[in-house]
Amino acid sequence: MLRAAATVDYFDISKSVSFREEIIEKYFLDLMYHGKLLPGDVFSETEISRSSGCNTITVWEYLIKFSHFGLIKKNPRAKWQMVEFDEEFALELVECRRIFEFGAITDLLAVPTNNLVWAELELLLDEHLAVLRDVESRYGELVNLDRKLHNLILKSSDNRFYLQFFEVISLICHYHYRWDKSDELARNKIALEEHVAIISNLIARNTLGILAAMETHLNTAKQTLLRSALQLSNKT
Repeated sequence: MLRAAATVDYFDISKSVSFREEIIEKYFLDLMYHGKLLPGDVFSETEISRSSGCNTITVWEYLIKFSHFGLIKKNPRAKWQMVEFDEEFALELVECRRIFEFGAITDLLAVPTNNLVWAELELLLDEHLAVLRDVESRYGELVNLDRKLHNLILKSSDNRFYLQFFEVISLICHYHYRWDKSDELARNKIALEEHVAIISNLIARNTLGILAAMETHLNTAKQTLLRSALQLSNKT
């Protein structure tokens, strides 16, 4: 024993989640991302418990928490159902996203220039430009880049609810589009170019430019969501 433990020696676990919660969260989101749980599908806590390796209590607790996002609903006898995606749902999501994204951008613009986030944005810009140079074969990388960009923006506000809500946004934006691949290349190319405009204006600290670029990006996402909702409703 060299000395007594000091405050700086402890890990900050104020925002951490348990290991079991991390496992079930990753497993459940992967099911949705890979199209194994589709809108309207019914499933049980026992099924998820068996396939994920988590106990039913952990699964039940996670599903209860996740149901607050409005993507699943509880049915009798431990059954759950994926909520159908419609125009009303899309519009509500877009409105919430606009509030969170613009709030986070305001906070980000106030971050000092020596903060690590600005170097991360520089690297992210290079990643986007590299993908755009070979977009026909690399357009599928948008999903990962999209998560990186919006996570960087939202985490600058240090608001845990922003980041939790972004998981839902990302899930819907990249999960509900999966069934229709006809215009994926063109759609992803536009999104990548809009990302470049957002990042470039952020790095330049161009307040008017970043607000305009983000508004354009959100409007594009809104139209894609509405088109997806309409096509999904026509299939049911």
